[in-house]
Formats: sequence, structure tokens, C-alpha cells
Amino acid sequence: IISMHTPLNEHTHHLISEKEFEIIGDNKMLINTSRGGTVKTEALINWLNNNPNSKAALDVLEQEPPNKDNSLLQLPIQKLYLTPHLGASTDKGLEHMAEGCMIAADAIIRNNGLIKEETIQELQTTQPDNMFNIVINREK
Repeated sequence: IISMHTPLNEHTHHLISEKEFEIIGDNKMLINTSRGGTVKTEALINWLNNNPNSKAALDVLEQEPPNKDNSLLQLPIQKLYLTPHLGASTDKGLEHMAEGCMIAADAIIRNNGLIKEETIQELQTTQPDNMFNIVINREK
């Protein structure tokens, strides 16, 4: 399993392309939850078509939203799993983000524009409950 977690910039654009997929080979899974442009779409499609035991899971695409005729959407569901890039957008996730914003704003106001170190640590260690992605139903 290869899981991508990288920003998109001049150094990471098409970080995974034909050459890298050739090295990766078959019987692998690529998960991209970073930025769509880090994986070259056509290379991904070719890799999935030419490697029967390989799969991909993406919640970001090089072109968002995808066109109806996007080649990715023609791949078998068993080969490619797509989710929207909004895993934190559950009721609980949004609630926790709003609470975090309020805590940070309050800390800044009460401490003359500074957030205390312990407040930062508290915000960074809070784990939202019930976070999940919604799988896109490509059959419709």
C-alpha cells in the first residue's frame, strides 16, 4: 500500500507518473488523500488497466470535479474507490472544527493576540469522533 500525503507544488506535480507506476508494479494499492495533481491521471489509468491485481483509492482528483466522461469513472468499481475530499465534513467533524476556532479566537483575544502553548497542544491533540468519508456511487 502506498499512501500519499504531500502538498502540491512544482516539485510534487505528477510525483507519481508512468515511470513510478512501472517501478510500483502489480498487486499494490495507491491511496491519494493529498492533492490530485500529485498523480498523473492517465498514468494511473494505464497502471490500473495493465495491472490486474492493483487498485487505487482517491479522495482527490487532478481535475475536480471530474467530467462525466472522465476515464477514471470508466474503471471497474473494484479497481478504483473514489471519495470526496471532505472527510472532516461530518456533523461531528464540523462541530470540532468550529469549537477549535472558537477556542483559538478566545485564546488570542484574552492573551493579547497570543495563543498559549498549552492551548495549541490541546487543539492539536483533540481527535474528532465519527469521522468518515462518503463513497461516491459511480453506478448512478
